Amino acid sequence: MPDQEAAAVWEPIDSLKPWAENPRDNAKAIAEVAKSIRRFGWGAPIVANRRDNEIIAGHTRFAAAQKLKLDKVPVRWLDLDPADAHALALADNKVGEIATWDDAALRKVLADLNDADETLLADTGFNNEEIARYLEFPKFDELDGDPTRLDQKKPICCPKCGHEWKQ
Repeated sequence: MPDQEAAAVWEPIDSLKPWAENPRDNAKAIAEVAKSIRRFGWGAPIVANRRDNEIIAGHTRFAAAQKLKLDKVPVRWLDLDPADAHALALADNKVGEIATWDDAALRKVLADLNDADETLLADTGFNNEEIARYLEFPKFDELDGDPTRLDQKKPICCPKCGHEWKQ
């Protein structure tokens, strides 16, 4: 691959075609991806096969761009045999499932974002329930009226490291 090849180029959205047999159901993610593109721009291009203009990776980004009525999208062109392109399409989605979240680190990042600008949290892809769960801090017991005592009925979770203590 030549060193001077562009990582991505802007192409007419109509020049691309989704892989008709894509087994990934992206429908639930389209609105969130569209929000992300609208707020932050394109973090990653659509990857397509130069041989037939078929999308390899980025079907959700493609659908989000359609939802946003964009005329052009960034595309990273690859020249692959169709079987290799389809294997890459599967790998692109599957390998992301292997990664896990470091809950303590995630809690800290979400709290930092919330402190900086709470509107940022709405565009992270986490829903309100998930955000609330990660940002939940121990509450004081309202029954005994003593604000120096933590609620003994709920587990206590350290907001910095995520360690949980149970009664």
